[in-house]
Amino acid sequence: GGLSGFGLATAEWLAARGARRLVLMGRRGTATPGAAEAFARMEQAGVKVRVAALDITNEESLATLMNDLRRDGETVRGVVHAAMVLDDASILDFDEARLNAVMEPKVLGAWHLHRQTLDCPLDFFVMYSSAAALFGNPHQANYAAGNLFLESLARLRRERGLPALSVAWGAIDEVGYLARNPAVKQLLEAGAGVRPMPPRQAFE
Repeated sequence: GGLSGFGLATAEWLAARGARRLVLMGRRGTATPGAAEAFARMEQAGVKVRVAALDITNEESLATLMNDLRRDGETVRGVVHAAMVLDDASILDFDEARLNAVMEPKVLGAWHLHRQTLDCPLDFFVMYSSAAALFGNPHQANYAAGNLFLESLARLRRERGLPALSVAWGAIDEVGYLARNPAVKQLLEAGAGVRPMPPRQAFE
């Protein structure tokens, strides 16, 4: 989830904080709308950006990327898992495909990143979860379940002495899903009394 929305904003924040080598992954790679402009900004600031077009639910693709990084002498020191897919519906209307479409990027994505970085000297392993894991959201049982897995994986890693942080974000403003869906933002503010948090506040 590093090529759009809050994930890409995270990459730019890391660059602003001193990161100089970033590997950004997403299914569409450099074809992701809006990504090229962010890459240019980071590269102008002296950041080396490597873009990988892959589906994080495919462990073989991730393993290939990790092997390529090792071959090139790169050492992975941190992970941010920010992938997100939404497909809202009543739980009675879910079938296996609709459940998996939302859960697999969270569940398999996190698990594959966990497995493929076990030999890396990580300083951090951050997973972007959601308050939906704690409180639930109407029509988001699949999304809540996927995020709850991240909470469990964080506990597992910590029990094994590995770095892990799962952040149960609320609504994020200005980038990502709410930026693309202003009607949803308006519903959150007017109907649920939820004020989305700007990215700069979230990063602080």
